This record gives sequence, structure tokens and C-alpha cells, in this order.
Amino acid sequence: SDFSKAQLYYEKALSEYDAKNMNINSSVNYINLVNCLANNFNSLKLFDKSSEYYEKGVKLALAFKENSLYNLNLVNSYAIILGNSGNSKKGEELLTLILRKAEVDSVTRPQLYYEVLYNYAEYLREYNLDIKKSLENFSRCMAYLEKNPDDHMLKSKIYTGYALSLSVSGEESRALGLVQKLISSSYSIDTSKTK
Repeated sequence: SDFSKAQLYYEKALSEYDAKNMNINSSVNYINLVNCLANNFNSLKLFDKSSEYYEKGVKLALAFKENSLYNLNLVNSYAIILGNSGNSKKGEELLTLILRKAEVDSVTRPQLYYEVLYNYAEYLREYNLDIKKSLENFSRCMAYLEKNPDDHMLKSKIYTGYALSLSVSGEESRALGLVQKLISSSYSIDTSKTK
């Protein structure tokens, strides 16, 4: 299969890193490779191997001095896999750890921090862990967007996630209002020609 072929390439790349004693402690490429291996093992239904690589990646992500999207995505990927396998509490614990780590960069790299906060809020709702905390975190994300209206990478994700959390909590009309606001901010409609 394609996953089996990919696995050969990933393992070859990993052996190159190991053979050349590359500095893995500061390499986002290395953590991305570990994430690919873990994800690929999961796709091959080799769950023990997948967990082994995810655990290795999480340790690296938490140990790296600098935060990167690769580190944060690896932890989020593993949390989702844990949640899907019935271990959502462990996934939440991992996301809490990486959120604390990303909080250090909340001033200098706010987009990275709010990406992690978004992932955490989504996770809380998706796995029915704490809708109130999900709403609180989405509210913080919305405050960020109010100050950074040109952050189009996070805007639609945050609006959509917040609307879903509002809907789950029984606030359907507020959820609908958010969706309408997102649509109207994304498209300008010229109504002067429709007479």
C-alpha cells in the first residue's frame, strides 16, 4: 500500500538523522518526521508503534525550547488519536501541557498560542469533556480576533468552533449570529443592483 511505501521512506529518513547524529533537539524537521511516522503507523493500524512514536514526539515537543507549529500539531494529533480510542482524558492532559508551553509565546507569537487554545477548546467540546471551559476558551480566541481582524488563518476556524460550542450548550441563536457574522465579513454583497 502507499502507507507501507511511505513508511519505508520515513524510516530511511529517520535512520539518516540517527546515523549523522543530527541535533534532533532543535530540529522541527525531525519532529515533523516523528509525527509522520506516528501518523503513518496509525494508518497501517500498527497502534503500538504509532503510540511509541507519538510518545517520543510529545517528549521532544515539550522539551524543545522554542515552540513551533510542528511541535504543537504533533501533540494535537496524538490527543485526537487518544480521544478517538476512548482515552480523551489523557489527550486533554497533553493539550493542557502544550497550552501552558505555548502560553510563554502568547505575546511574541500570539497566532501560535491561539491556534493551540483553539485546538484545546475544540477538543473539550468534541469529546464532551467541558463545554463551559470550551466556551470560555473560544471567548478568549474571539477577543484575540477582535484585536487581530486580519488573521484569516484562524478566523473561520474560531468562528465555526465557537458557533458549534454555543449550539451544543443550547445557545443556537448566538451560534447562528456568529455564522452570519462570519459569512457577512467574508463576502461583500452589493444590494444596490437588485432593485
